[in-house]
Amino acid sequence: MPELYEERVRFTPTVVLAIGFFLVVAVVWAALFGTDPAMRGDAEGWAVILVPVAVFGGVGVAILADVLRHPLALRVDGHGVTLGRSAGLVSHHGWAWRTPQVTVPWEDTDAVVLYRVGTSNGSSMAYVGLRLRAGAALPSGEPSERGFWPRLGRLLGSDEAPCGVAVYRQVFGWRIDEKRLKRHVRQRTRGRVEVLGGL
Repeated sequence: MPELYEERVRFTPTVVLAIGFFLVVAVVWAALFGTDPAMRGDAEGWAVILVPVAVFGGVGVAILADVLRHPLALRVDGHGVTLGRSAGLVSHHGWAWRTPQVTVPWEDTDAVVLYRVGTSNGSSMAYVGLRLRAGAALPSGEPSERGFWPRLGRLLGSDEAPCGVAVYRQVFGWRIDEKRLKRHVRQRTRGRVEVLGGL
């Protein structure tokens, strides 16, 4: 029997840059305004100093702590395809830490789809999704396309799945070995389920 294929959230160059950005902004802000006696003279001044430091520093520390836990991102085994979470702050579930881990059994899976979504700044984000077979139910915990967070993602142009892809995750803070993924899916399903697209 083939071994499982698994990916977990870990340090990638993009994640390291994101953590560094938020922590550097917090430190620079504190250094610029925290040493100014005029800013420390009243409550408003302290708010101008502490609120940005808390927000940017908190985001950086939150992403760092999440990566250090190495949560499951993707697993392909005899049960089906399990999608976990990414290292970002928000997803189409709302806050990223609320993203449920869902397993879609092979009998409900029509295809594994790899795709990219362009952003307003000209870059693109990688995603992995599952196209369900006709009649298969949406896994528990997955928002419908009419939910608030999926609609917001589509409005911002950063979270749009190809037609037919019902369950998906952003590939952020982890990587996909496309050759291994295709080999494991082919072995597990004897070629019935295909891996479509690419990153």
